This record gives sequence, structure tokens and C-alpha cells, in this order.
Amino acid sequence: MKIQQFDSIDEMFAELSGQRQAARESAENNRSFLENFRDPGSCFLRIHPYGFIIYAQVEGSDYEEDQAVLEASFNDGYIFCEAFSEACPGGELGSIHVSTINAAISREGFEWARENGWPTTITQELQGFITALNPDQGFH
Repeated sequence: MKIQQFDSIDEMFAELSGQRQAARESAENNRSFLENFRDPGSCFLRIHPYGFIIYAQVEGSDYEEDQAVLEASFNDGYIFCEAFSEACPGGELGSIHVSTINAAISREGFEWARENGWPTTITQELQGFITALNPDQGFH
């Protein structure tokens, strides 16, 4: 976790603005990879900095008033999803930025991971479910 101190509220908002701009630029640079996650039910994995794997499925909303917010977030690279892992096997809702996603996986791969208790390593079997790699992330 990174803790950052600011001398003023204006300095904090300037930093947040810069981070939002960096997120937008990253999303634009990863646009073709991002498009893998436009539809609810699409799946992906992310290797967390602590080493475990997060498996996620894209979520949508049945409420029309949510659509504009979800679309704007998506265009900035944020994907609304339910994410699962060994650390959170019951899942949690949230957003993950495309720049942190390692790979798109098939629905079958997501279900395989669920049935196998959210594996913590990239096995050869899991690799068979990968449908696209993030050119900026891959598996390093």
C-alpha cells in the first residue's frame, strides 16, 4: 500500500487529476485489449502484486441510469466486475483498470478456476483458457 501526504487539498486534487489522466491514456493505449471486456460475462485474470491470481467476470447493470457511468468508466479503462481469488473466494464487486489485467480468459476457464478453488499459479491447463494477453503485462 502506498500512502502519500499532501500539503494542501489543491495539491491532492492535482495529483488525483494527474492519475485520472494517466489512467485515460493507458486505456487509450490498451484500447484493443480493453474491448475484450465490454460485454458482461467476459472474464479475465490479474496476477496480484502479492502473487496470487484474481479471476474476474465483467458485470453490468439492469438500471438504465447506471449505463452512462459504466460506459464513462470503461472508456477510462475501468472494468466493473466481480473478482474472486484464494484471498476472496466468495467474490467482491469493484473495478479493475485494464492496465493491471494480465489476460482475458474464456468463460470455461473462469468456471474451471472456480471448480478448482481459484488456483494461485498459472498452470499449463489454465494457459489453455487464455484468449488474449495484455501486451503491456503478460505474465511477468
